[in-house]
Amino acid sequence: MTDPNLPPVDPRTDRPEVHHTTVNVQPDRTSGGNGGGGTGLILGALVVVALIVAAVFLLNRAPTPEAGDTNLDVDVDIPAPSIPDLPDAPRLPELPSPAPAN
Repeated sequence: MTDPNLPPVDPRTDRPEVHHTTVNVQPDRTSGGNGGGGTGLILGALVVVALIVAAVFLLNRAPTPEAGDTNLDVDVDIPAPSIPDLPDAPRLPELPSPAPAN
Protein backbone atom coordinates (compact mmCIF):
# COMPACT_ATOMS: atom_id res chain seq x y z
CA MET A 1 0.00 0.00 0.00
CA THR A 2 1.28 3.47 -0.85
CA ASP A 3 1.16 6.50 1.38
CA PRO A 4 -1.55 8.94 0.16
CA ASN A 5 0.46 11.96 1.43
CA LEU A 6 3.39 11.25 -0.90
CA PRO A 7 3.31 12.59 -4.43
CA PRO A 8 2.87 10.02 -7.17
CA VAL A 9 5.98 8.51 -8.72
CA ASP A 10 6.73 9.37 -12.33
CA PRO A 11 7.27 6.02 -14.01
CA ARG A 12 9.55 7.52 -16.66
CA THR A 13 12.15 8.84 -14.26
CA ASP A 14 11.38 6.67 -11.31
CA ARG A 15 11.52 9.75 -9.05
CA PRO A 16 8.71 11.46 -7.17
CA GLU A 17 7.34 14.72 -8.53
CA VAL A 18 8.47 17.87 -6.79
CA HIS A 19 5.72 20.12 -5.56
CA HIS A 20 6.46 23.62 -4.37
CA THR A 21 4.25 25.11 -1.72
CA THR A 22 4.21 28.80 -0.81
CA VAL A 23 2.96 29.72 2.63
CA ASN A 24 1.99 33.34 3.29
CA VAL A 25 1.92 34.25 6.98
CA GLN A 26 0.51 37.58 8.07
CA PRO A 27 2.20 39.36 10.99
CA ASP A 28 0.58 39.01 14.38
CA ARG A 29 -1.33 42.24 15.12
CA THR A 30 -2.06 41.36 18.75
CA SER A 31 1.50 41.76 20.04
CA GLY A 32 1.77 45.51 20.28
CA GLY A 33 2.98 47.09 17.03
CA ASN A 34 -0.20 48.68 15.77
CA GLY A 35 1.50 51.27 13.58
CA GLY A 36 1.54 54.16 16.05
CA GLY A 37 -2.05 55.22 15.56
CA GLY A 38 -2.48 56.07 19.23
CA THR A 39 0.63 58.24 19.25
CA GLY A 40 -0.60 60.17 16.25
CA LEU A 41 -3.96 60.73 17.90
CA ILE A 42 -2.36 62.07 21.09
CA LEU A 43 0.02 64.36 19.20
CA GLY A 44 -2.81 65.64 17.04
CA ALA A 45 -4.89 66.44 20.13
CA LEU A 46 -1.95 68.31 21.70
CA VAL A 47 -1.51 70.38 18.54
CA VAL A 48 -5.21 71.29 18.53
CA VAL A 49 -5.07 72.33 22.22
CA ALA A 50 -1.94 74.43 21.57
CA LEU A 51 -3.67 76.19 18.66
CA ILE A 52 -6.72 76.96 20.80
CA VAL A 53 -4.57 78.40 23.61
CA ALA A 54 -2.59 80.50 21.11
CA ALA A 55 -5.80 81.80 19.55
CA VAL A 56 -7.19 82.80 22.95
CA PHE A 57 -4.04 84.71 23.88
CA LEU A 58 -3.26 86.30 20.51
CA LEU A 59 -6.75 87.08 19.25
CA ASN A 60 -8.20 88.44 22.50
CA ARG A 61 -9.47 91.88 21.54
CA ALA A 62 -11.84 92.45 24.44
CA PRO A 63 -12.75 96.11 24.96
CA THR A 64 -10.99 97.69 27.92
CA PRO A 65 -12.38 100.66 29.83
CA GLU A 66 -10.81 104.02 29.06
CA ALA A 67 -8.17 105.01 31.60
CA GLY A 68 -9.06 108.07 33.66
CA ASP A 69 -6.78 110.89 34.77
CA THR A 70 -3.44 109.35 35.77
CA ASN A 71 -1.95 112.54 37.24
CA LEU A 72 -2.56 112.10 40.97
CA ASP A 73 -1.38 114.43 43.73
CA VAL A 74 -1.11 112.41 46.95
CA ASP A 75 0.24 113.76 50.24
CA VAL A 76 1.35 111.03 52.61
CA ASP A 77 2.39 112.31 56.04
CA ILE A 78 4.43 109.73 57.95
CA PRO A 79 6.02 110.61 61.29
CA ALA A 80 9.78 110.32 61.50
CA PRO A 81 10.93 107.18 63.32
CA SER A 82 12.44 107.65 66.76
CA ILE A 83 14.30 105.35 69.10
CA PRO A 84 12.46 104.82 72.36
CA ASP A 85 14.22 105.67 75.61
CA LEU A 86 15.83 102.59 77.07
CA PRO A 87 16.83 102.13 80.72
CA ASP A 88 20.51 102.12 81.55
CA ALA A 89 22.09 98.74 81.02
CA PRO A 90 23.61 97.08 84.11
CA ARG A 91 27.39 97.04 84.42
CA LEU A 92 29.08 93.84 83.36
CA PRO A 93 31.17 92.08 85.99
CA GLU A 94 34.92 92.31 85.76
CA LEU A 95 36.45 89.13 84.40
CA PRO A 96 39.74 87.90 85.78
CA SER A 97 42.60 88.38 83.39
CA PRO A 98 44.81 85.45 82.53
CA ALA A 99 48.08 85.06 84.44
CA PRO A 100 51.13 86.26 82.59
CA ALA A 101 53.16 83.53 80.96
CA ASN A 102 56.58 82.84 82.59
